[in-house]
Amino acid sequence: ERYRAQGCWAGRSLPGQLADAFTTHADRVALVTDEVRWTYAELEAEVRAFARGVIATTGLRPGDRVMFQMGNVAETAVTYLGALFAGLVPVCTLAQHRSREIELLAKHVGARGLITQADFRDGRLLPIAESLLADGVVDVVVLVRGGSLAGAADYREIIAAGRDSTESEYDTDLTGVAVFQLSGGTTGLPKVAPRLHEEYAYNARQWAAALGWTPDTTVLYPLPLMHNAG
Repeated sequence: ERYRAQGCWAGRSLPGQLADAFTTHADRVALVTDEVRWTYAELEAEVRAFARGVIATTGLRPGDRVMFQMGNVAETAVTYLGALFAGLVPVCTLAQHRSREIELLAKHVGARGLITQADFRDGRLLPIAESLLADGVVDVVVLVRGGSLAGAADYREIIAAGRDSTESEYDTDLTGVAVFQLSGGTTGLPKVAPRLHEEYAYNARQWAAALGWTPDTTVLYPLPLMHNAG
């Protein structure tokens, strides 16, 4: 309560504050890749479709932890933000991690799902997803950008289902973990740190303020998106 009284914490969830940004900047450009150029309104449409669709078509439910093995593609932003809007808890792992690291972290946080990029480096992530699913480490795999894996959900079908879904928005618990942020791994096995909704949003605002970023700033981001820097 002290942080809220000081104006540091906003008293709103991370997806709630993201929703405010979507509305405030609806017509501004939000994301540019070599494949898409989306405004905030267009990005929001994709994010909300994934959020509704992933709950409607998979066994994942609000509060479940979800691993990520995604590169720097538009679908990474959609699935990460969509997971937040669905009440899922992203576990920020990297496409460069191998089976050992993903399995270790999945067991550590009790993850139920894995979202993986099928075309990353000629499909090297598919055997990892197949192994984790077959061994029961996770019980839901979402394949993004093609690929084929028995028992996996397809990103395109999730988005399509979400556009037609009437699934209600999840009411996020402010006291729960919002995200597990990647921490360490340079000299050993990777670790993750739990982040809370309000402090995580505050950290992002302070980072932007320290760098002098404004709504007119364009940022080139060459680091892995899931690394969470900033």
